[in-house]
Amino acid sequence: MDKKNLGLVCVKEKNGMIGVIVDGDLRRNSNNLFNKKISEISNKNPVWISEDATALTAIEKMTTLKISSLLVTNGKSINKKNKKITGVITTLQCLRRGIKWK
Repeated sequence: MDKKNLGLVCVKEKNGMIGVIVDGDLRRNSNNLFNKKISEISNKNPVWISEDATALTAIEKMTTLKISSLLVTNGKSINKKNKKITGVITTLQCLRRGIKWK
């Protein structure tokens, strides 16, 4: 989570589904974190975007949903239940590159 400065870590479940733990999940569970399983604190329904989408579309999606990162997958698997992650995009990455929303 810290190494790539993304504020999140992806968790692959046994069934192939990908979940996410964000730094806020760790803070919210910090009082008894060591007593919980990863599956108890991870978000099993992360928000995805196709790698074919524009950065502006990503910013709009993150702004609307009030989140700071999206998982990226190839366009062919965006509607599949089990997606293969190809990357992560964050609002900070977009802003650093000069991409602004309204």
